[in-house]
Amino acid sequence: MFHVFWVMIKMALRLGIGTWQNFSPDANLVDLSDMIDLAYANDIFYFDTADSYFDGAAEIILGQILKRFPRNTYKISTKCFYPTSQNPTGGLSSSRVRSSLRQSLHNLKLDYVDTYFAHRYDVNVSVEEIAITFNELIAEGTILSWGISKWPSEKIIDLFTYCKKNKLVEPVGQQFQYNLFNQDAETMSFPFYKSLGLPTIVYSPLAQGVLTGKYTHRVESDSRASSSIANQTMWDFSKDKIEKIYRWEKAIKKIGLNTSQVALAYCLRRTEVSTVLVGTRNVHQLSDLLEVAHLTWSDSLIQEFV
Repeated sequence: MFHVFWVMIKMALRLGIGTWQNFSPDANLVDLSDMIDLAYANDIFYFDTADSYFDGAAEIILGQILKRFPRNTYKISTKCFYPTSQNPTGGLSSSRVRSSLRQSLHNLKLDYVDTYFAHRYDVNVSVEEIAITFNELIAEGTILSWGISKWPSEKIIDLFTYCKKNKLVEPVGQQFQYNLFNQDAETMSFPFYKSLGLPTIVYSPLAQGVLTGKYTHRVESDSRASSSIANQTMWDFSKDKIEKIYRWEKAIKKIGLNTSQVALAYCLRRTEVSTVLVGTRNVHQLSDLLEVAHLTWSDSLIQEFV
């Protein structure tokens, strides 16, 4: 028997708008702008991007939309590490980080970003150099804080040890993939919240759209999965996982919910998660996810999934 109890609850959704897959050069700017208006209306003021997302196009689009709002009404983060056309070497050397930040600020049309993320760990650069570089940028006022994304746990410890010893500003958060298909964060990321006070910002809560159930019937021609090149990076886009979603979706619909809402609630149920980034493209998608505010988590919601 499939039981669930859900009631209205008062909670900050802890959502942010991500731009990884949705802020593409061929995106509908009106839809994205309207979606951000809805985000503002629901107290969502955090926007995340990266220099490598569509080779800087995501930053440019986000900057164009956010220029309508006073700078002190939102927080924005971007990242560096992966090669781009403007910075083809990639990595986290001091010169590369500075060059990448200059380009990102130009793309965003901003004087500073609230948080600057080291998108991955660079095996060719010491944690000491990385910490010093990001602290210098904080002192210069071009970033207000910094973070890391999916670093090895031993390097996070090395980094915090060095920062504490040398009285440097530590990262304020880390980004890590987390969803029903990818639960590594529970062992590889969340424990650091307690040991280091480092909250986790979750990305890909809907497994790049697979957990929405939209691929259970057919692949839309305008979806990311319709591109043979793009779907190579969709790690959960597989026949067995789509079939699993199809079975789970039928059970979820019986209680008046959808898989997107439950998958998002699954991430939000963890207290270690400070923010969940959602890659919505329009008002309809964001409105649907906002309904998770009416949901109290119960493990019975995923008993058909497991």
